[in-house]
Amino acid sequence: MSSCCQAEAEGSRPPRDYRWLRIGAGAVIAGNSMLLGLAVNSSKIDQVSLECANSKVPLELIGLLKDKDVLVGAIDVATNDVETPEQVAATLKAAMEFVDPERTYPCTNCGLAPLPRNVSVGKLRALGAGAELVRKELKK
Repeated sequence: MSSCCQAEAEGSRPPRDYRWLRIGAGAVIAGNSMLLGLAVNSSKIDQVSLECANSKVPLELIGLLKDKDVLVGAIDVATNDVETPEQVAATLKAAMEFVDPERTYPCTNCGLAPLPRNVSVGKLRALGAGAELVRKELKK
């Protein structure tokens, strides 16, 4: 058993360094997203993951995260519909209106485990192809 697991099993938890945060539609309460963004930006968190594809999370929230790397959820995991690379690229470009490309990391809104394997594979291919479209545009 690792020392971390052993310490938890014995009832004492080792100190943890939380450096990552996921913000989904459920975490953004109307009217409080600005306070949330400012609080997160002043925290020790290095990366923030935001649901951006078909989400109620306002993209303007990204603009408040000036000191953070932003994982942009460009794949909607709440549907079996597979995005096109162009849809993924559009989501990434919309997010990049608020965050520098160097701090933008394409990702899914959440986990793909509940989806059929062929759908998950299609969505991941679209994510890669959409990110590549954006990279090519940025090199121009």
